[in-house]
Amino acid sequence: MRPSALEFRPRWVPTLATLLVMAVTGYLGQWQQGRAEEKRQLQAENESRGRLGPIQLNKTSRASELRFRAARAVGRWHASGPVFVDNRVHGGRAGFYVLAPLELQDGGLVLVQRGWIARDASYPKAPAYAAPQGTVHVTGRLDVPSARFVEWTTVPAQGNVWQNLTPERFRSATGLDVLPFLLVEDPSPANLAHVAVEPAARAGKHVEYMWTWYALCMTALVLWVMMNLRLPATRVSRADES
Repeated sequence: MRPSALEFRPRWVPTLATLLVMAVTGYLGQWQQGRAEEKRQLQAENESRGRLGPIQLNKTSRASELRFRAARAVGRWHASGPVFVDNRVHGGRAGFYVLAPLELQDGGLVLVQRGWIARDASYPKAPAYAAPQGTVHVTGRLDVPSARFVEWTTVPAQGNVWQNLTPERFRSATGLDVLPFLLVEDPSPANLAHVAVEPAARAGKHVEYMWTWYALCMTALVLWVMMNLRLPATRVSRADES
């Protein structure tokens, strides 16, 4: 009987190490798969909200389910004036997002993201920008900015220029009790570029991570098999004798 060219003789230490690696990477792949499904459901909900008619904002509009809803607001621009969020790129140019608190007719406050403006010669100061006086009607879409960001200094704001801004940060710094979301104005004023709000849940990112973890799991299995394939003992001894 002719012996096989190679024998499979697994050893304990590589086997246990491989099982551990496969368990971890397999679990992470499944977790990312679950996250992708959650994001797909969130995407469907966001798109569904975006198709609903506009709501009228007031000081009781605080439900998180309002994100991406079309909305309208009536009021006056608050006397504190606009603020500017730095290092925002639009059309390949660096500039600022322009935000301003709007005092609603019932006394509530909402932070309105009015649009984008380019840097000028006064940088790092913000360009001159003034909001109109009197009662205004603002339309747009609601958004909740991420509170996860990187900052390169311990001072988040220099005057009216911020590195990053959320309604919670603005409320804490100014004492103005703004609603917990932004109203992204659409259309933006003529002297500002519009910044669209897209209800993207980014499920594809988790799918990419899922396949990465599954690929690592299979790589560990293949390497374990290859490491444990050996020449039969009889062939090894004959090779040594020769």
